[in-house]
Amino acid sequence: MKQIKKERESNFELLRIIAMAMVLAVHIFHSLPQYSSLPADTPLLTSLANLVTHETNIVCVNIFVLISGWFGIKFSYKGLANFIFQVLFFSIGLTLPFFINGDLDINSINILSSFALYKNSYWFVWAYLLLYALAPVLNSFVENTDKKTFRRTILLYFTLQTIIAVFTRLGFFKGGYHFAPFIGLYLLAGYMKQYPLNIKNKYIYLAIYVACVAINSGFIFSGINVNLNSFVSQFINPLNIIGPMALVIFFSKLNIKSKAVNWVASSCFAVFLTHMHFCIFPYYKQGCEYFIEKYSGPEFIAAMTLYSAVIYIISVLLDKPRIVLFNAIWKKIGTKQ
Repeated sequence: MKQIKKERESNFELLRIIAMAMVLAVHIFHSLPQYSSLPADTPLLTSLANLVTHETNIVCVNIFVLISGWFGIKFSYKGLANFIFQVLFFSIGLTLPFFINGDLDINSINILSSFALYKNSYWFVWAYLLLYALAPVLNSFVENTDKKTFRRTILLYFTLQTIIAVFTRLGFFKGGYHFAPFIGLYLLAGYMKQYPLNIKNKYIYLAIYVACVAINSGFIFSGINVNLNSFVSQFINPLNIIGPMALVIFFSKLNIKSKAVNWVASSCFAVFLTHMHFCIFPYYKQGCEYFIEKYSGPEFIAAMTLYSAVIYIISVLLDKPRIVLFNAIWKKIGTKQ
């Protein structure tokens, strides 16, 4: 009997698309040193706009992990193979032209990097694979733990995470760029879905997200934390966990059905794999620097929006042949999930 494929929920797929756009926005800041420390000679409104934009988008990674926790990662050999194939398709595929043109030396470091094992900024890939491996255990905890124990575990986890990050020199949380914080996010999303808050007005969740952005921006702008790389702007800041969790809940309450949204979202991870590739990112950074030197104010925003949109579209289109190729290979292999 043929299994009926479950249609993706467009409300969450739209959130994935937005989250990946947020990734591009954050990397604009990370590629421009003059935007990371709010220089004293920067106009007041420009500084405020910069940090609000940064704090609005810094939750991008947490959103992806929370969505995974909301649905629960269901292990399948095909799903795992598809993820690894996508990573290698872009990691190797984007390196080959540089080898062929002689722009990249053929040595052990660059070869390892082409397999996302060395210079690639693909930390998320490895962290997510660890989460994928642990997902059956986490799913069992979510499904079989009573509410009191579940709540106590989450509160203790995030309390310790915050204390370790703020008051110790232990670096294994790495501001959120690590597997460990993913565990807490995954469990939090599972808890919030299983034990929803009794708030009927969905826009209150959106207001919570906006409030978290405003509070973080206020901390930085007031001088309490003047660096966009400080704890306030890290993934493990409690407000950067509460805010995106509220945003996920808000989108869960939307009723959207769109094949176009689903089509784009199925390839949105390719945007990360493309512009963060170790051969591509320097050019991406140069593009950002070019626009900041040439434009300012609304013109800069328009230019960067267009620049990001072009990168997004190209990445999604590059991924579509990859999907066809993978499905053809998997069909030939005939491996059962």
